Amino acid sequence: MQRITSWFSKKTIQPPITISRKDFIESLIVHKQVKEFTSCLQKKDDRTWCINGYFNLLPTILDESYMTDLFEIISKNSRVTSKELSNIIVSKLVNAIHDVNFDLFEKILHLPFQSSIQLPIQTYDLIRFLHTCTNTDQLMRCLSVLVERNLRHDPEYLSWLLIILFEHYKTGDEIIIEYLLNIKKDINILFTCYG
Repeated sequence: MQRITSWFSKKTIQPPITISRKDFIESLIVHKQVKEFTSCLQKKDDRTWCINGYFNLLPTILDESYMTDLFEIISKNSRVTSKELSNIIVSKLVNAIHDVNFDLFEKILHLPFQSSIQLPIQTYDLIRFLHTCTNTDQLMRCLSVLVERNLRHDPEYLSWLLIILFEHYKTGDEIIIEYLLNIKKDINILFTCYG
């Protein structure tokens, strides 16, 4: 009988509800607590959580001005090198391609990157994007940004794009090829006049 009494008299102590670090940082972003977010961003342990949280919420937060400002804070205050930030961005772009989320892909491309950031998307992923994006206007907008971002780092980027399109040609690619050839013609005119 004593065992039963002692069993009932024991209090089961439940641990307090804890919020995960990911949820905490994402709540800072959602509630626009920029100072607190910036503080977390500068801590080495929270930096990855902050950057991943930003990209997780990028498609859901509609205030583009706020998200642009937040990205600039990440670029300036995260203590991440341009190369590291470039790798993170390319990883997010590739994930968007694999998820066939081209709205997110375009949103990421239009973030205010520093001029030192290059976006070297691998051939396989780029071809997958070119062949699965069904919205031609969106495809052309994204290609324009990719060319603009990468051409300053690699003068042969446009030629490389054309070569991989010819190597992996599918019916319908002629629209993309024509678009890239027109860009190339415009770039050559600029280099002839001002180069």
